[in-house]
Amino acid sequence: MSENVSSNEPVKPEQMPQPKPKPGMNEQKKMIVIAAIAVVIILVLAAAASLLSSPSEHEEVLLLTINPDPTTVNAAQSMELVANATWNGEPIEDSLNALFRWSLSDSSLGILSVTTEHLTVFTAGKVGGAGEVLCSLNYIREGKQFNASASVTLMVNPPTLASVSVTPAQRTLVYDRVQVFNATAIDSVGDTVPGLNYTWAVGGIPSTNYTLNSTWGMSVNLTANATGTAWLNATATYNGVAKSGSAVLPVIAAAPTMDISRSNLPGGAGKNFTCSEPTLALHWNEITVYVTDGTVTVNWSLSMAGLDSGSLNMSEFGPRNIGTLVVFLNVTDMAGNGSVSTGDFFTFKTSNGKFNPARNYVVTLEYKPTLDVIAQSTFVG
Repeated sequence: MSENVSSNEPVKPEQMPQPKPKPGMNEQKKMIVIAAIAVVIILVLAAAASLLSSPSEHEEVLLLTINPDPTTVNAAQSMELVANATWNGEPIEDSLNALFRWSLSDSSLGILSVTTEHLTVFTAGKVGGAGEVLCSLNYIREGKQFNASASVTLMVNPPTLASVSVTPAQRTLVYDRVQVFNATAIDSVGDTVPGLNYTWAVGGIPSTNYTLNSTWGMSVNLTANATGTAWLNATATYNGVAKSGSAVLPVIAAAPTMDISRSNLPGGAGKNFTCSEPTLALHWNEITVYVTDGTVTVNWSLSMAGLDSGSLNMSEFGPRNIGTLVVFLNVTDMAGNGSVSTGDFFTFKTSNGKFNPARNYVVTLEYKPTLDVIAQSTFVG
């Protein structure tokens, strides 16, 4: 007999595998960032390894500088400039592969001695100013051209005052006679400085014994009425520099004078003039002798050469040309003491002809210290 056995337990369904849960968005972002960082690190390490392994294959550095930097030059002065070029730290100078080009931002500042070498000399102009010195470099390396450039500030200082002079610088003044004096200023480049205002001062004699028509200006008139030695000073300032110039001025009561008497040399060979005693002490080197025919004037500035030897002596001065006539001047000092005394004489001798009998000639002796006439005489040829 069969037996049905029943159970009240439920039947379990067949178990199926369950899918894994997907990661969230935050976890995805983290993974992306980590991957990117890893890539960057790899690239950096690779680049560093490449540079360490073969630096010469990657460093191609061309550098250019100019010395001195900045550059300051006085007007009309010169300064050497050097272009310092390096390739990967090694110096480059003048070569077939290096072409330097110099230039100025303002050509009025001066000039450059050369423009295609690594050395040049800048010579400043005569005025001040500011600008730049520029240099460029074209460098050929293994068939490739590399370029670099540099510049420095350039300052040209303006001219300053170099000197002040008074003319005449030495002049003997005659008591109570007006003498004109002028001042001139020269700058550091050798040019005259126009339009300066000069301050004038007198020393050596009391203020009550001279008259100065002005204490400023380019020119003044001075009159002294006391014998002795005075000085006249002029001062000016230009571009912050002050300079002074002076004149030394002996003051005398009067200029010497004397008479000269003429006689003819035999055969019309010349003219002889004998001196009287001068009114004041007079030396031959204080005399300028002039001869004129009314058209041409010649002169001899006498010296003591041969006239102060201690005994009778004669010195020849010349020749001078009056037209086609050649004239020599001979001076004889009877005592040989260099001073003009009674009986001393001077002679005009001619060559290439004689003094023209149809012309009037004038002989003048001038006193150099004051430009006064010592003596004068006329003659016909």
